[in-house]
Amino acid sequence: MKNILQFILILAIFLSFALSASYFIYKQEKENKLIFVKGGTFTRGRIVTKRPDESPVHRVEVSSFYYQETLVTQRQYKEFTKQSGYITTAETKGACLISVEGMKDWEWFEKKGANYLHPFGIDSEIEVNEDYPVVCLSYLDAKAYCEYYQMRLPTEAEWEYAARAGSKERFPWGESPTFNGKYMLNFWQGEDHKNANSKDGNKYLSKVKAYPPNVWGIYDAVGNVWQFTDDFYDPLTYLQASEMEKETGKPIKDPKGPLDGNKKVTRGGSWWCSEKTCNGYGLYFRGKVFTYSAFNNNGFRCVKDNNN
Repeated sequence: MKNILQFILILAIFLSFALSASYFIYKQEKENKLIFVKGGTFTRGRIVTKRPDESPVHRVEVSSFYYQETLVTQRQYKEFTKQSGYITTAETKGACLISVEGMKDWEWFEKKGANYLHPFGIDSEIEVNEDYPVVCLSYLDAKAYCEYYQMRLPTEAEWEYAARAGSKERFPWGESPTFNGKYMLNFWQGEDHKNANSKDGNKYLSKVKAYPPNVWGIYDAVGNVWQFTDDFYDPLTYLQASEMEKETGKPIKDPKGPLDGNKKVTRGGSWWCSEKTCNGYGLYFRGKVFTYSAFNNNGFRCVKDNNN
């Protein structure tokens, strides 16, 4: 009888944890719905570029998957830390790498006390609320979030395929950052970082649905924040893929990048990117960052495998 009672107690505890986890996964997916991205083939890279890691051109085939509609918000990440007890890289270190108007191009500094709740510092008056993408996170922090909700970070190929939504140009809507006279993404306007024109309506971060989505319903497909992928960075990735395509005569199927490295690929560009600095906003530029580095212009979204 005693053994039966112990078994019932253990089973009750297990079911309690299982139901709790299922509830939080359901809640997270309701707040940031998953969009089904049907698999297909696209052309990656470009012929004319000043950056060798963006070429040569090659074909990539991607399997179907589910993709979060928006970037993960500060609210969603706060809920994650509350439930999991997770402590971010910046919180552990006590600082985040930040940039603000008035600094030199390419200038960043470690701001003490800055973290995902205060991405410009505790003493900053710059508006960042819970509807903005969460930043001041490292790749490790983003990965922990996705795995907690039984998802993962996208591969570089998945990221570009979903962001492009069939586009063959620099942006999901064409070659210009504007469409019908309106800015379609958040990036830095101005001669340098000492002064921002903010013609796009935002100087720093923007809310996750501030700009129209791409034709597949994905918001902030490019711009606002650099987006973490799960691929290690290698400047020869495209060259190796192109050579493999030549050998087989087939598109590269679901590439996942190098097996190891010390930097992860980031894509899309951010509010900090300007035409005269990195010029990285759009669908071509391959950013990279150490797995443990936290900046106030890096964010992420998760994907879920299609198991059907």
